[in-house]
Amino acid sequence: ENFRLSEWIAYHFFTLPLRTLVVLVDPRSRTSPKLILDQWREYMDIVEWTDGDILFNYNSSLLKGTTREKTKLHRTRQKLFYGSCTRYLKATNRSWTTYFDVDEYLAINEADTFDSSERIGQSGSIIRLLRETKAKPRERLYHGPCITLPRRYFSGSKESTVDMVSNRVPDFLNASRFETLRWRYRSDNTVTENGASKAIM
Repeated sequence: ENFRLSEWIAYHFFTLPLRTLVVLVDPRSRTSPKLILDQWREYMDIVEWTDGDILFNYNSSLLKGTTREKTKLHRTRQKLFYGSCTRYLKATNRSWTTYFDVDEYLAINEADTFDSSERIGQSGSIIRLLRETKAKPRERLYHGPCITLPRRYFSGSKESTVDMVSNRVPDFLNASRFETLRWRYRSDNTVTENGASKAIM
């Protein structure tokens, strides 16, 4: 999924703002993300890990097993990474952290604020909104150390119109090549359709 990585980093660098990135490289990857990550090292701290860094014993034979065995292998590796990454970020005095794949983007939910489209165009808008929300006495769900965020799918079955995709995009850019511009329709804000929430700590 390296083809998504440049846009993913750029988007979160601007909107979060992302300043520390820990990457666990899939041992089955045919290409390395190093060249893409190298372009960002002067702007943020980037750490690349392999399975050995999280003490995961990669057993390739299990990839030929049942779907249940493959799922268990994936989740075991994921849990080890989450634990190792959390301890690393705490030891290096990072403040907020969250865990995302490169096909997942942290965005402002338009149901939470009336000016979401304006906010998302501002640097650091996501953390700024989170801090504003935590400061409100009635927003009890945002007062703990771990905050759940609803998952929403941007539809790949209904593509946005050319006019929507290219709106406010400079002519020298092909907006249809950017996932954050191409897919404008999102699913309803329901747990049933979207699955379990993500979290930020």
